[in-house]
Amino acid sequence: MPRLPLCSGDPLVHTLRDLFDAVPLRTPEERVTTMSVVASQDGRSRFLGPLGPILDGDEALDVDAIESRIASLAGKRSRVVERKLALEILEGFLAPLGVPLPAVAAAVGRSTKVSFRFDDVRRRYVEVTRVGKLLRDRRIDTANATATMFLEQRADFLLVDSVLQSSGFAIEVDDERSRSAEFDAGAISELIGTVQPSTTTVTADQRQITFAGTRPLTFAFSCVRFFVDEYGALASIEPDRGPASLGFGPSGVVIETPNRVLLTQEPALLEWDDDGL
Repeated sequence: MPRLPLCSGDPLVHTLRDLFDAVPLRTPEERVTTMSVVASQDGRSRFLGPLGPILDGDEALDVDAIESRIASLAGKRSRVVERKLALEILEGFLAPLGVPLPAVAAAVGRSTKVSFRFDDVRRRYVEVTRVGKLLRDRRIDTANATATMFLEQRADFLLVDSVLQSSGFAIEVDDERSRSAEFDAGAISELIGTVQPSTTTVTADQRQITFAGTRPLTFAFSCVRFFVDEYGALASIEPDRGPASLGFGPSGVVIETPNRVLLTQEPALLEWDDDGL
């Protein structure tokens, strides 16, 4: 599974993993929503899309997502990271906004230490107990191309139960002692000129650059595990005994939890294995 390692002591990462059991995405995207399915096996994860088309039968799933603002994440800054890692992180964050990385790298200039933050963070979630009841006695459609992942390959069937969304983020200079602890004003002006105002807004001064899109994107999500028998029937969610990693432990044995799972054993930005498991 492609991933970009993060520091476990990062306050932003800590809040995502420990408070929301959420996995951050390297590239925020709109398609990751509640009631989406993820297949996971041997440390690789593939996003499959909405649950409905994967199930047998035409019975609709009457589940409305609940939305709330997340005060604990709004404005919370990440730990300070070095310029090289900051640009690697930015590459994924900027992609859906259509902002060219070279222009941002020029604006960052000689600044060597920066931090990140998300503003106006919202959480959309579904009640797991309700979902478990609705999926009782439901089966995977064996005619669906994805069915073999669960019936033959025995991949884990994971359902996204909550997403954390924001329409933008900011980067800040975080090295007060450095004379170069400012962004390049001239490059910032050029950066602003490279974006399409109809899709992305860039505002900046010499210590902060803010990127805002027109729609909220999912930058982190949590998921719960269902069990699939040999006939494709979905078993109920087992009692929650706390989150753990769905990956390889020290002994090479897969670590799992009966309910919520974290797709990376160590904190990291997740990338999908779109070429299969």
